[in-house]
Amino acid sequence: MTALTGLFANNNGSVVLNVLLSIALIWAIRQMAGKEKVIQNYQKRDEENEKQLNEYNRSLVKLLIEREALERARADKTNGEEVVNK
Repeated sequence: MTALTGLFANNNGSVVLNVLLSIALIWAIRQMAGKEKVIQNYQKRDEENEKQLNEYNRSLVKLLIEREALERARADKTNGEEVVNK
């Protein structure tokens, strides 16, 4: 990009060279814009994936807490039955 803009300054007013440099400069700008758009798309996808992962983790924690509560209830019930049976 810097090389292209430098050529504009040192081309001695050649119309053909100005046209070619303009085309090259437009192409370079489009390439950079395209790369920026790709980067933005990846960032957006990363944000969406992070949201989904956080939601999954919250659900997993809830399930683990429920499972632990059920196991404690079963253990309490089993311990209570043992005391009655003695």
